[in-house]
Amino acid sequence: MDDDRHQAGNPDRLNRLIGGRYRLEAPIGRGGMGTVWSGTDELLDRSVAVKELLLPPNIPENEAAKLRERALREARAMASLNHPNTVLLYDVVREDDQPFMVMELVSGASLSTLIKEGRRLTDQQLAVIIDSTAAALDAAHRAGIVHRDVKPGNVLVGPDGVKLADFGLVRNVAESTMTSSNRILGTPAYIAPEMVLRGDASSTVDLWGLGATVFAAAEGRPPYDSSGDPLITVGAVVYGPVPQHHQDGPIGEVISGLMVKEPELRMPLSEVRNRVHDLLRAAGPAPLTATSPTSPAATAAPARKNSRPSPSRPANTYQATTPGPAGKTGRRKVVFIATAILAVAAVLGAAVMYLPGLSRTPDGSTGQQQTQQPAQPAQVPAGFVPPPVRPTPLPDPVNCQYHLDGKEQTVKPPADGPVSSKGTVLATLNTTAGAIPLLLDRSLAPCTVNSFISLAKQGAFDGVRCAGGRTQWISCGTSRSPGYNLDTESFPGEQYRRGYLMMDDFSFFGTTFSLFFADAQLVPEYTVFGTVSDEGLKVIDSLIPKDYDDQSDQLDKIVFTSVDIQG
Repeated sequence: MDDDRHQAGNPDRLNRLIGGRYRLEAPIGRGGMGTVWSGTDELLDRSVAVKELLLPPNIPENEAAKLRERALREARAMASLNHPNTVLLYDVVREDDQPFMVMELVSGASLSTLIKEGRRLTDQQLAVIIDSTAAALDAAHRAGIVHRDVKPGNVLVGPDGVKLADFGLVRNVAESTMTSSNRILGTPAYIAPEMVLRGDASSTVDLWGLGATVFAAAEGRPPYDSSGDPLITVGAVVYGPVPQHHQDGPIGEVISGLMVKEPELRMPLSEVRNRVHDLLRAAGPAPLTATSPTSPAATAAPARKNSRPSPSRPANTYQATTPGPAGKTGRRKVVFIATAILAVAAVLGAAVMYLPGLSRTPDGSTGQQQTQQPAQPAQVPAGFVPPPVRPTPLPDPVNCQYHLDGKEQTVKPPADGPVSSKGTVLATLNTTAGAIPLLLDRSLAPCTVNSFISLAKQGAFDGVRCAGGRTQWISCGTSRSPGYNLDTESFPGEQYRRGYLMMDDFSFFGTTFSLFFADAQLVPEYTVFGTVSDEGLKVIDSLIPKDYDDQSDQLDKIVFTSVDIQG
């Protein structure tokens, strides 16, 4: 192997064609496992990032084989994580027996870059980072994957949100580890104590890493000294006290709840997301973009549609230690697309911000953009999945219009006119498998909530069957239109998470509504109008066969006997 293969940004690599279609254009960074290049997929004419495995000079062939296997494990891990908060893998190619991973190119900056630049993040901005990273980790753990190197450098902030990157140290617990127990993998200032002591690679190490990452983002410095001898840093992690932070409220609670020496006592990811929910409500709309004066042009690549498979089915319950094996992935025609050509590599110098209210002033300092704050909704009852956040509050009341579609009317349409956009309504889906409590949120979709209540009270959902297949949700209702339709109440950037309640378009899907049992990647045009309770999710999880493969309709034996509206 030529020595020039071990040099990041070697000119001989420039303009090289990999795999017959990927043109390497410029090195954008180097990590412990290799160099990341910006490039172009000449077949599809899109921007990509290409990660090249770099092997040390004169490495024994058996060690080289292990490193190549590790790179392929990273690729397999990324391929199984089809989640909006993780970097998307497009392809893996071999060139001269070297693996190259082709990934989405994220135009943005790492959280590490923001910290080094002295950015002071608000609690609302921290909440966005916490929620997005926790969602990515939750998806990974449900797929049987542990990241093992969660740190600010691997958290990317770009025009399409926050993404967790660099799964180079992942371990799929369904596979045998390729790392010897006497070799520490990870970043000393962010590594979990048990990983040093026992080589423990359970999902709880990611909880510590998330806590340490939030500590650094909130305090403006790592929790442990990262400038000196790594062995001293590791010793402080294992034997020293947990560093003290100066945060109160939900941010402080998250840091304290995650940075606990005893792995089994760390705050679960579901609770992490619940703690920052109110801060997300106050985060405000319209994040701004700004280009760092010291970086090259940092314009985001234009969004391009790309078919994206659905995420794996989660385990029936969240496992705080060892997650189960990854499931297969599938797709649902028409609705699945990738949201953009994005950014990869935590080493990007471009500072394209996607945190609410954070802007770059002409002199390079950070300013706070004054934005309209969303109206605070009624408090979410305990035990319910937190609803999503509308970037801009709806007026109160909203004038709802229900349009006759010319089809046979099976129910009476709701009356047109003003409907309140405040408050929540409790409902119960009575099924042959058990009751599923719902929280209908008027602040999200008042006209849809009003329609759902009307349909339920007229018995439109009584005795209907539910089905699931090639999806991450159970869909219930009838395929016949009720005789009317209403405008969608979705909003830009809307995401579809586990525990969300979604209404389809009446003209195409009749009275069908869907309950998500896993995060899904959909075009943001479907209306989320509420959430499911934690107990309800247990009922839904119990309905999913152990051999459910996301590829076939296996959930058609579920029957909803009625929908009851409280109040």
